[in-house]
Amino acid sequence: MTLFSRASQRIGWHAWFPYVHNFFVQDALAFLGIDTNVLEKPRIFVPEEAKKRVKLLLGSPDLPLILCIIGASKPEKCWPVANWIEFLNLLTDLNVIPFLIGHGELEEDWGQTICSSTTNKRVKNLIGKLSFLEMGAACSVAAVALGGDTGPLHLAEAIGTSTIGLFGPTDPWDAGYKDIVFITVNCPHLGCQNWDCTSPCMKTLNPLEIFDVAREIIHKRA
Repeated sequence: MTLFSRASQRIGWHAWFPYVHNFFVQDALAFLGIDTNVLEKPRIFVPEEAKKRVKLLLGSPDLPLILCIIGASKPEKCWPVANWIEFLNLLTDLNVIPFLIGHGELEEDWGQTICSSTTNKRVKNLIGKLSFLEMGAACSVAAVALGGDTGPLHLAEAIGTSTIGLFGPTDPWDAGYKDIVFITVNCPHLGCQNWDCTSPCMKTLNPLEIFDVAREIIHKRA
């Protein structure tokens, strides 16, 4: 849309097609004498009523919540179901309540498999049950958000939730993440965006390592 607008001054940023814009946002701010190095990142604020609705769906818990974002736009960006099950099993002895979010039939199937297979009886499944606003509320009430490179992970970061990102075929810096803990696969082709790759790199991300990171964040909040 920007490219076809025929505007002479096109301000913005695009990861793959930089020619769409002829000025970055930072260029325009610098021209106005604004130091972009001291600007705070924009934050998203969620209405209290939406937070209350999500807490009711979760049974009004009084324990810290861990938001598990199990899906993404491409399966290659997702942490496998087996890894999620192992991670949730590890959380059993931690005084937290994990809950799953996502949307679509595939993620609903994954969620059912995860919930029926984990030994952690505290796990809540909200996949397919939240509006976009309520998804933001879910991010807001969570002590920790965890998942692959996907929109809700960006949303959690923008809301200010402590966020753990899992990365393989995408690179966290290229994807625009800044204020998160990112765990990347040990692969020389990190960020390859090769959606036909037959190597399941996300499977190599160790649930125990990710559990340790989540536990440390929870303990710091206590």
